[in-house]
Amino acid sequence: MGEYLAENVLDNLEPDVLDFLLATSVPERISAALATELTGRRDAQAMLEEIEERDLFLTRLDEDCRWFRYHTLFAEFLSRRLERERPDRLIELHRVAARWFAGQRLLSPAVDHFLAAGDEDDAIDIVEKESIPLFERSQLTLLLGLAAKLPRGGADRPQLRINVAWAHALLHHRQEAADALGTLDTDLPPEPDDEALNRHAEALIVRATINGFDDRLDGLEAAVATGMVRAEKLRPWILCGIADLAAYREIHRFEFAEARRWQAWARPYHRSASGPFIVVYGYCLDSMAARELLDLEAVESDLRHAMHLATPRGEVDSYISRLAGALLGDLLYEQGHAAEAERLLDDSYTLGAEGGVLEFMRATYAVGALVKFRLGHVDEAAERLDEGDRLARTLRLPRLAAYITNERIRTDIGAAQFSADGFPPRLPEDPVDGIARVTAEVDERSAIRLLLASGDSDRAFERAQRLTDSIDSTLRPRAALYARSLLLECEATARSSAEVERTAVELLEQCARHGLVHPVLDAGPAVNALVRRIDSTRGTIGLSPAVTAYLDRYRELPDPVWPTDR
Repeated sequence: MGEYLAENVLDNLEPDVLDFLLATSVPERISAALATELTGRRDAQAMLEEIEERDLFLTRLDEDCRWFRYHTLFAEFLSRRLERERPDRLIELHRVAARWFAGQRLLSPAVDHFLAAGDEDDAIDIVEKESIPLFERSQLTLLLGLAAKLPRGGADRPQLRINVAWAHALLHHRQEAADALGTLDTDLPPEPDDEALNRHAEALIVRATINGFDDRLDGLEAAVATGMVRAEKLRPWILCGIADLAAYREIHRFEFAEARRWQAWARPYHRSASGPFIVVYGYCLDSMAARELLDLEAVESDLRHAMHLATPRGEVDSYISRLAGALLGDLLYEQGHAAEAERLLDDSYTLGAEGGVLEFMRATYAVGALVKFRLGHVDEAAERLDEGDRLARTLRLPRLAAYITNERIRTDIGAAQFSADGFPPRLPEDPVDGIARVTAEVDERSAIRLLLASGDSDRAFERAQRLTDSIDSTLRPRAALYARSLLLECEATARSSAEVERTAVELLEQCARHGLVHPVLDAGPAVNALVRRIDSTRGTIGLSPAVTAYLDRYRELPDPVWPTDR
């Protein structure tokens, strides 16, 4: 092939055309502006079009003739000829191409050409310089791809290592994040300057974020405290990150109003963030806290705004839009909009192990499976639960495993492997933190449902009563609502009485007030039978307009499928 090209193509070309071919074959793709930089010719566009017309192995890549590409074999032949005959010129051409691509913020080819020119420091410089805006705009995989090209991964650049650790942490790459961070969160020079102190504070925040994605609160206290000491010297993105860590900590202390105050504190810094990622995460955390307080108007407002920020030009497939969409899908399902919830939760399902902190994963896998089950897609529900199980084991997330188990038992998909005796007989008296407490409560709900399924309604009622009594309804109104709905299922299973009916009406009143449908629907078949009985006698008992409206909405929904119906 080389002999053919040399004898039949290149040797018959005009010298200026051959020189143009050699110079413009260096980059993988070529435009007139880049060709002008490489050759110095002002007629580069005309030359490119002429070369294409002469069938010199050049193909246009767009209809506007802005970008062209030489055939791979032809480009390799030209590059080898340059390397053999003019090696110094080849290096300089790579250098010129690198600078041009860098100026256009086309970072991947810029790094490739710097490295081809032997300019390793320049390659590391540009990745380090661009790493902050890249991860702040949630271009995490691009940042990691660029860093992977660098010699030693830029290991001698502390800020670059921190930024790479951020990207890995936010994508749930636990070990890679820890490796990139190294000892930056523990090492400080003897007399650190402001830059070193800022890096140390940021490294602590990254380490705490890694722990948060592992569903642990280790290090959050120290990271927030150290960050706040340096607050006046840290950039806005990091301050938003501090607020997110603090809010996450408070959510798992059940201090939901305090979590929302942290997010309110961070709002002025949102305007200075160079990308929507951290802002969207903040709104999602605010929605988590508001939801536990049953301020569902604030929840929907937060999540709709987060979706708008994540998709500024109407995109539907960004990483952060799918995160926010998971929480919005969870909310919509609770409100009775199962079809819309399914679409959003299907989108978030594509994130896999990169699906954010555990609350996003719970929505995607546990709630996503329940939505599938309610819509009659039992095989898809089983697939969702199996994948959630796999991730819980792989990522070592006991709370996610507890949520998945609870939905298996509720839907009877793989529930035969569980028995009530396999769970602790009672709630722990002094759990380590709120995460451990919630995990224990989810396990308790699973045990109660298994007791109901086995016909032991008395023990189920006794445990449901203890669970309900253990939750402060003022501090945790949403958790209390769900505990009450399960307790009502136990009562309605065991007996039918006017007292049980009054309790049901009170629960309906609360759900109606907040626009919630599925806390009742998902309580169980006994509660659903009780609600249908109340609905059939609504004309003879005094019901508030809110409950009447709720029952009208209830009638519109398809009858929920229960394991016994299958």
